[in-house]
Formats: sequence, structure tokens, C-alpha cells
Amino acid sequence: MIGYFVFSKKQRLLILSVLFSVLYFTDCDLLRSPFGAPTNLRCEYRTAPLGIDASQPRFSWFVNDNRRGAVQTASQILVATSEKKLEDNGADVWDSGKIESDQSVHVAYGGPGLESRNR
Repeated sequence: MIGYFVFSKKQRLLILSVLFSVLYFTDCDLLRSPFGAPTNLRCEYRTAPLGIDASQPRFSWFVNDNRRGAVQTASQILVATSEKKLEDNGADVWDSGKIESDQSVHVAYGGPGLESRNR
């Protein structure tokens, strides 16, 4: 015979409240995702831009860190002619260097002039 427990509505709410409190106030990864690379990378409001007409395009991203009180304190933007070069941390077009700032919206491109018909 399988055991069966019957809880009143008040008991169920108490159990759920205690469970939620334990999960929320501890470092349980069930409710939080780990931090990592920035997400929703955009250039001039587009996620995969082609045909940008701005001479100094602006970059934006979301900070990917759900820890309480987590903020961005610095950033670095790498611009390269291919994904392969970026994977090797090689920015053959522009490397912003480390920028001490919490700004993650409308960060202006500061490299050499961009050429037409290049990706």
C-alpha cells in the first residue's frame, strides 16, 4: 500500500513558503542561472546587422549575471574581420581595450573608418 498524505490548504501554503524561502535565501542554482558572457548583442539596435550606414556604430548588450547586486564594472569590445579571429581573441579591426564603465547601451565604435561592403 502506498502512503498518502492529505494536507490542508494552510499546510500546503506553509510548506511551499518554507521551500521557496530555502531556495531563495541560499545559493541554490535552481532559481538562478550562472553568469557568463553578455547576451543580446546588438549593433545599432540590430542583432545581426547588415548594411549599417553609421560611421560610428553603437553597441549594446545585456549583462548576464542574475546574482543579487551584480553590476558591470568594465567591458572590452573586439571587432574583427572573421569569427575565427575573434575566437582566438584577435581583433584585427579594433580592440577597445578595457573600459572601466558600467555602460552597456550605445557604446560607440572607436576604431578606424569602416569600409563599404565588408562584414
